[in-house]
Amino acid sequence: MLKTGLFVSLLVTIFISYNIQNEYYPDGLSQPLLMKTVTFLARVGVVDFLHAKRITLEFIINPIDLGYQDIQKEDTTMDGVPVRIYRPKEHSNSAPLPGMIYYHGGGWTLLSIDVYDPVTNYFSRRVNMVVISVGYRLNPEHSQKDGLDDCLKVTKHVIKMAGKYGIDPERVVVSGDSTGGNYAAAVSLILRDEQFMPMPKIQMLIYPVVQAIDLELPSYQENIHGPLLTPEFMHWFFSQMFIKNNSFIPYLQTNTHVPDHIRQHYAKTILDHNQDAIPQENRYPPYVRPNYDSGDSEIWDKIKDQILDPYHYPLMAKNHKGLPEAYIFTGHYDILRDEGYIYAAILRNAGIKVTHDNLSKGWHGMIQFIHINNDSKDAIDKMCAFLRENL
Repeated sequence: MLKTGLFVSLLVTIFISYNIQNEYYPDGLSQPLLMKTVTFLARVGVVDFLHAKRITLEFIINPIDLGYQDIQKEDTTMDGVPVRIYRPKEHSNSAPLPGMIYYHGGGWTLLSIDVYDPVTNYFSRRVNMVVISVGYRLNPEHSQKDGLDDCLKVTKHVIKMAGKYGIDPERVVVSGDSTGGNYAAAVSLILRDEQFMPMPKIQMLIYPVVQAIDLELPSYQENIHGPLLTPEFMHWFFSQMFIKNNSFIPYLQTNTHVPDHIRQHYAKTILDHNQDAIPQENRYPPYVRPNYDSGDSEIWDKIKDQILDPYHYPLMAKNHKGLPEAYIFTGHYDILRDEGYIYAAILRNAGIKVTHDNLSKGWHGMIQFIHINNDSKDAIDKMCAFLRENL
């Protein structure tokens, strides 16, 4: 029995080692073995059980205490929404600091303010600012609108009550990564539409999700194997948000969730119109232009209100004027890279000041690994430098 157990354990170890070694991870990026292991574990987490995904991702992105003794943390609520406040201990209420309101990533479905503790802690320390990390409600137990409402409530509260938290209300940045970047862009649109004052000074969008019309942009095709975020994972996130089950995934996999006439309209007016924003080297073969000859009208009727809603997908807004200055960070090896390029172009065309950093060694989710990955630390240091200079 013992020999059988040892033999099975050996086979499992060989199987895992083989798969880790063969996991895709671009040449030239730091800590390849470590990051291949992380990517493999994330892929194993792509199963049909929501809680398995949450446990897997919480495990591989295990937050650690970075040992910063100069940052004070406080868990509390704002308008009923859980938040964590980070303050430099040297902070004096007589000298307000810049403030960041941070919405974590996780596909509207996963992760938490605990997982993001190293990231938000690092921002507070390196920029010398007050950071409020928002624990918004997650899909599928709640809707995307619920999560957005939480982000909006906290943002308004912080700006209105800025003095209470030692924040200068004229020096506020709304920020988030991935779907948190989606929320930061959407919050900016809503505050503009409501003529809320003062507006955030900056929207910092870190590899944001801003559209769901075309899931075959060059970056989707080029980075089909990740690292970390794959089209497979993104399809699951969308399916949980749209109809809260996996029956929607086949339509996303074939890019047929949108009827051809709708896709052609937005391809011509938004996506194709701004394709020039995507560097030519990212549009070389084997990139294949999407097929506009098919689409499912019945599926479209179920999801069109979400896909066309600019507060769900900020790229769809008819007008992007009057928004805060934007800093957009993308990574070369990220499936969301090209919608970042396109959104940057749209904001510039609307007269918004935009700084766009596309990291040649960048990949989705990298800022969560600042304590173990050199490229990740380089990425977040670029963001901190921008904030120190512009807030």
